[in-house]
Amino acid sequence: MTVLSWLRLVGDVWFVGTHPDWPEAAAADPLVIEIEGARYTDQPIREYFAGDYELWQETKAESSDDPGETTQPFVSYLNKVFANGGFPGPVESPRAWRHRSRLAQRMLPL
Repeated sequence: MTVLSWLRLVGDVWFVGTHPDWPEAAAADPLVIEIEGARYTDQPIREYFAGDYELWQETKAESSDDPGETTQPFVSYLNKVFANGGFPGPVESPRAWRHRSRLAQRMLPL
């Protein structure tokens, strides 16, 4: 699956928000995928995220045990995100682990 296919079939995803029982959810790296220009139509976001994309590529390639990572980094990353309930970042509290575990039970890999 390519990023373009994702955007055609799924569209934007924005897991950022608040939860009364998980106030630190934003620190768990919630999944966010936005179509360029969908929210800020007058500003190109390519340059804004260029550094983040390069860092993402390096980090994912270095940390992955998945041989498909180098050829399909987007799919590998999404599978990691789904395995963690949409929040692949570190979580510290048992409460956060419970929430993420519950969310992950319903997500299937690509």
